[in-house]
Amino acid sequence: MKTVFRQYLTHVPKRLFRPLKPEPLEFVWIKTSHESWIAKTLTHSPPQPHLQARIARRIRATERLGERPLWEGYGEQGGTRDSHAVSLRQELGWLYCRMAAERKARVVVEFGAAFGVSGMYWLAGIEESRCGDLFSFEVNKDWAAIARKNLQAIGTRFHLTEGTFEEHIAEVLAGRKIGIALIDAIHSSEFVNRQFEIVLTHLEPGGIVVLDDVEFSDDMAQCWSAIANDPRVLASVAVNEHLGVIETCRV
Repeated sequence: MKTVFRQYLTHVPKRLFRPLKPEPLEFVWIKTSHESWIAKTLTHSPPQPHLQARIARRIRATERLGERPLWEGYGEQGGTRDSHAVSLRQELGWLYCRMAAERKARVVVEFGAAFGVSGMYWLAGIEESRCGDLFSFEVNKDWAAIARKNLQAIGTRFHLTEGTFEEHIAEVLAGRKIGIALIDAIHSSEFVNRQFEIVLTHLEPGGIVVLDDVEFSDDMAQCWSAIANDPRVLASVAVNEHLGVIETCRV
C-alpha cells in the first residue's frame, strides 16, 4: 500500500519573511538543567554568520525562481509553492548556524530540505567549525536540485538525499549517530511523533532535536508540549513561539 504524504503549508507574503533587521529571540523554557548544553548556550540572540552575505545572495536567487511544483505525493494536484512559503526567518537561521558551530556535532540531519535555506545556515556553522557533515533529505526532486545548488555555494560538507528521511536514514548514516536533528517536514503530530521516535534511535546521548513550526496548529502545539515534557528529555525551550529545541538525557 502506497503511503500518501500531505504537506501543510501556507503562503506567507514576502514582507513577513525576511525583515530588514532581525528580531530578537525569545527563549521560553519548559524544562532546564544545570547540566544542559542548550540551557548554557541558548541564552541570547546569535550574531550574524560569517557567510550571511553569500546566503542572502542565494536566497534572493531562489526567490527569483518563483513558484515551483509540489511533490505529487502531497496530494495537491497542480500545487506550487515559492521559497517564501517554506523558508525560515533569518534570525532563526542565525541560531541554526550558531548551534552547529558551537556544538561541533559530527552529524547534523535535517528533513525536509525544501529549497535549502535552512540547510545553508546549518552548513555555514559546520564550515565555520570545520567539524561534521550535514545530511539533508528532500522528497521533491525539483526542490532538491535547487537545494543542492544553494548548499554547494556554502560548502562541501553535506550529503543531500532525494527521498524520505524515514526510508533512507539508516542507509545514509551507516551506523553514525546524530548530534543535531531538525524535524521540518509535515507539521502534524501523526508524522512528527513517528519521526521523533526514529530520530531518537539514531541520536547520540545528549543529542539535540529541533522542531519547526511548533505553533502551526493546536495539534502541533500539543505534540510539542508532549515532546518537551518527555522523561527522556533533559531540557526543552520554545524560541519565538516557532521553534522547539530539546536536549535528550545522556543515559
